[in-house]
Amino acid sequence: MLKTRNSCTGTIAYRCWLLIIMALLVSLPATLPAAVLAHDASNDGAYDDAFPQWDDGDNGGFGFTAWTLSPFPGTANAGFFTGDAGQNGTGGSSGGAINATDGDAWGLYANGGGLAVAYRGFDFNSDATLDALPVGGAFYILMDNGWNDANVGFVLRSGNDTGNKNGGQRLEFRHTAGGNYLINDNSGDVDTGVGWTADGLSLVLTLTGTDAYSMSITPIGGMTTVIQGNLGGSGAINSFALYNENAGSGQNYDLFFNNVSVQDDASSSAVPEPGVIVLLIGGLLLAVHGRRSRPPISVVAALRGS
Repeated sequence: MLKTRNSCTGTIAYRCWLLIIMALLVSLPATLPAAVLAHDASNDGAYDDAFPQWDDGDNGGFGFTAWTLSPFPGTANAGFFTGDAGQNGTGGSSGGAINATDGDAWGLYANGGGLAVAYRGFDFNSDATLDALPVGGAFYILMDNGWNDANVGFVLRSGNDTGNKNGGQRLEFRHTAGGNYLINDNSGDVDTGVGWTADGLSLVLTLTGTDAYSMSITPIGGMTTVIQGNLGGSGAINSFALYNENAGSGQNYDLFFNNVSVQDDASSSAVPEPGVIVLLIGGLLLAVHGRRSRPPISVVAALRGS
């Protein structure tokens, strides 16, 4: 008769438990995924109404306050819409790389001295109060500017002043006509060395300290440049403003953004350090060994004096 037994009992239990522990530890990721505190994109249902689709008071996604668009309704010199980001620059050169799955992005136009600004605050708890970007957290956004005769970009701010795009400014990222992309922080304008592109940019700002940051700038299909520095101004980063300041007339000068999100600190969810893991292994093995070599109950009672 064929005899069977539980594979983790008897004389091989020690090795069996060791293999199980090792398999569990190997399967652990380096870090657990960071929590997404806020996210929105132009393909959200909030932007599915009649043209211009992107309206003052829209509140797509989660974790943000509603948009405040200025001016709204738009004028001949400044306004907002959703459209194909591939149509700026030289007319299709960007290929719409920042477009959402429905083929569009948030658009801002400004000409003849006009200024279009889209304001939004962080509201992770959906309680109508502003919430701060945590230290270690990151702000993500896609940006695609076309031709530019003036200034386009965005501002990370403390407080959601909807009358002044630079109100409460902690950091500004912008392109000024004829130059590279710039970051304005506590030291003034910092030349990133990244030249103008109509193909779009992926931008990530990580708050590395209360007043310190690291910003990754990646042209679509290009190399990443990382700039580190200290924030200007004071206060928690809890809002942003997207703006087109008189870039120029016509679709080649339109500015687009998409896929904005805020994430918390991934390192706060990291798995234990190697030393902790070693202690964990040791403790588990001792427990298994103790189970195998446990003395009779009468011996334990004698040691307790009972």
